[in-house]
Order: sequence, then structure tokens, then C-alpha cells
Amino acid sequence: MVELGLYFDGRNPSQWGQPWGRHYSYLLDLCYTADVLGAHSLWFTEHHAYDDGYLPQPLMFAMAAAARTERIRIGTSVLILPLRRPVEVAEQAAVLDIVSGGRLELGVGAGYVASEYDLYGVDFHGRGSATLRGIEELRQLWRGGVITPSPLQPEIPIWAGVSGPRSLHRVGELGEGLLRLGRQFLPPYLDGIQSSGNGAEPRMTGPANVFLSDDPDRDWPLIRPHLEYQWGAYNKADSRLTGGGAFDVDEFRSTGLTAGSMMGFLVATPEQAAAQLRELISDTPARTVYIWATLPGLPEQLAYRNVELAATRLAPLLKASV
Repeated sequence: MVELGLYFDGRNPSQWGQPWGRHYSYLLDLCYTADVLGAHSLWFTEHHAYDDGYLPQPLMFAMAAAARTERIRIGTSVLILPLRRPVEVAEQAAVLDIVSGGRLELGVGAGYVASEYDLYGVDFHGRGSATLRGIEELRQLWRGGVITPSPLQPEIPIWAGVSGPRSLHRVGELGEGLLRLGRQFLPPYLDGIQSSGNGAEPRMTGPANVFLSDDPDRDWPLIRPHLEYQWGAYNKADSRLTGGGAFDVDEFRSTGLTAGSMMGFLVATPEQAAAQLRELISDTPARTVYIWATLPGLPEQLAYRNVELAATRLAPLLKASV
């Protein structure tokens, strides 16, 4: 059974900007709505010193979301682990797990923006190995009783956002979850599990560029400028995220999920989205897929409808597909 979650970046661009208190209150209301409607999980991502206020501290926002919700799982995707001391992350995660009633899903990764490492005074080039060491340290801290109070969950789920063969193999050896969607990531990951003999059950989760509408062609003129802003900004940070070169939002939309979960963008009905998501995750140990809750500056009625369609129509289709 594959569950459905919702993904937040917290952007508040000036051309559509709201006062920050109003903006965060609105995002938390989307979280509350998703919880009431029965969505599986919320996932908060991270960047630093962006002009639009991209969410810089996902664990802090996750704490606020935990206080506004009752049942929905609370995740990070990703927390840039090398920017922080593992003991600090372990303590914050433990407190969040307790406050949320044991709902934390901790997704960690290395990030890809060198200026963010400069801001924190951390070595950018060693970020991959630092991420893997950090995952090991988190487990040791929680299991060793060093962190007090202890997390409510006996084992907080850790999801590792890695992509290189050696890193994928190491995550398998550690028995952690893989924060990637796609069959191409599986061979080294599964080999790591097998070679270690740890008996871990393979598991994947990850984001997919999807936004839902009752009538995608009707709503596309309203959605287009906000999608163009979001992914144009990502393209400026690293053009590899959009396939390289100049960014064309219409071509990005036309690609959908055919090139991978994040290499195009699908604006679709729940039924159309379910068909492409099934193809994306078939023959994989995917546990959860999460799609965008909103886009930067998007009219709020479109975001609320997206969340409603995700929880009430797309989620049952994904559950029934496996």
C-alpha cells in the first residue's frame, strides 16, 4: 500500500507576498486541512538565505505543524544534516517526536548549494560522507540513551536523500530508508542490505512534482506563473534540477513524470496523476509519495482544492494500486 503526503517549501515571493505571520498561518491551515481530510503525511524542505524566505528551519516548522494536527505524520525532506551537529538534531527530533505523539519521519540529505555551507562555515565538499556519518551518529545517540528525553518511537524512521552508488549502498548497509523514487536507485541500495545481513526491509519514499486540479487546462493559466517562478528559481540555483540549460515552464509541464519524479511537472486530475505515479513506483518498495501542497504565491483556493483532491481522490487510488 502506497500512502500520499504533501510537500511544503514555505516560499513567500515579493510579487505575491503576504505578511510572514499571515503566510505561515495559511500554510499551517493547509496542514490542518490535510490532517482533517486524512492525508498520510506532511513534508518540509529547506534552503537558506533565499530572497523569498524559503523555509530555513524545517524542524521548527514541523513542531508548529505537529501542534496544529492530531494524526498526520510529520516529515522533513530534506533536513540538510551536515549543517548541524548530530546531537542537536537528535535532541530536537526527540522533542518533536514526543510533542507529535510519535509521528516524526526524519528525511536527511547533503543539499547542493555551496553558499549555504559558506553561511554555516561548513565544508561543502565533504557533505556526502558527513551525511552518512551523521545518520550513524543519530542512531547511536538515540539507542545509547544519551538523548533525554528519549523519542517516543522506539526507532524514528530515517530517510536518506542520497543518489551516488556508494552512498546508496551504505544506506542499505545501515538499514535505513531511501528518500528517492525510481527503480534506478534500487540495485546498490538492495545490495547494501543484502551484503550487510541486517535483515532490513527495503523502503523508499520521496517527492513527485504533481499538482492536482479538476480541470488542468482551465486552471493552467492561473497555475503557470507560480510554477514558472518556483522552478525558474530552482533552475538558477542548479540547472541540473530541471534537466540543464534554459528553463521552459511549458516544456517542463509537458514532460510530466516521464523523465522521473522531479525532472518535469505534472498538472493533472487525480486519475491522471495516479496513472503516472503508478508507473513511476511500480516494482519498487515505495511506502509514501508526496506532492506539492501549494506553489509560491498561488491563489489560496487552488491550493485548498489541491489538498482536498489529494486526500480524498488521489490517496485512495494509490492505496488501491498495490
